Amino acid sequence: MFDKFRAAATSPEGYRFESTAEENGDYKVKKRSRITNIFFMAVSLVLAFILWLYAISTGTQVVTSAIKAVPITIEGGGSTLSVYNALNSTVDVTIEGTKSELKNVSPADVTAWVDISGINTAGTYTLNVNVSVPDGVWVAEQSVSTMKLRLDNRSTTTVPVKAYINSFMIDSGGEIGSSEMTYDITETVVTGPESVLAQISEARLQVSLGKVSNSQTYTGVLELVDSDGKTLRDPSLTINPANATVTIPVYFKKTVPLKLNYRYGYFNRDTVDVTINPETITIKGETEDLDAVNELNLSVIDETKVTTDTVFQRIVMPEGITNVSGIEEAVVSFKFKNTSEKTLVVNNIAVNAPDGLGYELLADSINVTIRGDKQFISYITPKDITASVNLSFLEGSSGETSVPVLVTVTDSYKKKVYPVGDYKISVRVN
Repeated sequence: MFDKFRAAATSPEGYRFESTAEENGDYKVKKRSRITNIFFMAVSLVLAFILWLYAISTGTQVVTSAIKAVPITIEGGGSTLSVYNALNSTVDVTIEGTKSELKNVSPADVTAWVDISGINTAGTYTLNVNVSVPDGVWVAEQSVSTMKLRLDNRSTTTVPVKAYINSFMIDSGGEIGSSEMTYDITETVVTGPESVLAQISEARLQVSLGKVSNSQTYTGVLELVDSDGKTLRDPSLTINPANATVTIPVYFKKTVPLKLNYRYGYFNRDTVDVTINPETITIKGETEDLDAVNELNLSVIDETKVTTDTVFQRIVMPEGITNVSGIEEAVVSFKFKNTSEKTLVVNNIAVNAPDGLGYELLADSINVTIRGDKQFISYITPKDITASVNLSFLEGSSGETSVPVLVTVTDSYKKKVYPVGDYKISVRVN
């Protein structure tokens, strides 16, 4: 009987069979037609579709929703440590639930955080990212499960500002005054984690110049470097101010002659031949300053003080000009011509003294040397010379002292003849 059943079940005709038990224990197999089978299959599909429509209409279908870029907050703070370099600061979250539940969930209902409570030591930590969703839905997937962050003490330090010239072009004879650069700021304030601040050596301004012919002003962004000159690119650092301006002088050199100037005009081409050693010196300066200098003056010579054939005169440098020759004084030599000297004994000494001052000149005369045109020198006499002393500064004093004597020549001779040297006379004040 069982063999009959198996044969019927595997019949190539494609029919299905139904079996029922007879009273004698045998099975009776009834054949079902192909049309009946198709009918049952169609009914099943219809019922499944009806159930699907019901699930949709009632919101019981399970679906997913993606929430992008949920901010990851830091919770559990309270120590003195600050959070730096928080990587993966957002997380993408896929939530799952019934359609009716998900339609009430907005991005603001999904939160993410890491917990730093209990961390009291500076360092870099990898912490779990926690995600919270409303009741009735659950997290199916999140893009990141951990977050790496650094905790450190927040501090402030002041670092020097320094400019470095990387490249430039300049005409022959020119030079960059790197050591004489001036800044609008000499230091800047940096704020950030203590461990990074300790590495900073200076705030560097990198300067790139093209072809230069005069002084330059350059403004740029400061970059922080360590003692090895390596740039510290740490987003946790803030600089204030972050920019600096540097003025870079550009110098050129020039050779100019030295020039003598006289106080009274007694020395001229007719009375002296002059030699200056050196005749020229080399100077440097910025273009505008250098263009204004065609010669350099020596300190003014007082002809009445020249008692030798050679004097040393200081070289006067204009503002903004540098003497690069290393010579600060010039040797000036005189060779007198068409002149002669004469010594006269002058006893006509006028005294200007305060009222009531008791005094006594300890000499009746002084010897005065006169220099000038030979013809006039031969005629001049002591009567043409006046000597005077001023004792007003001795008021209230007593004792012996030496006071200056002013020697002058009468108008008839003063343009051709002049006294030479300094004169003093002794006086006793009672």
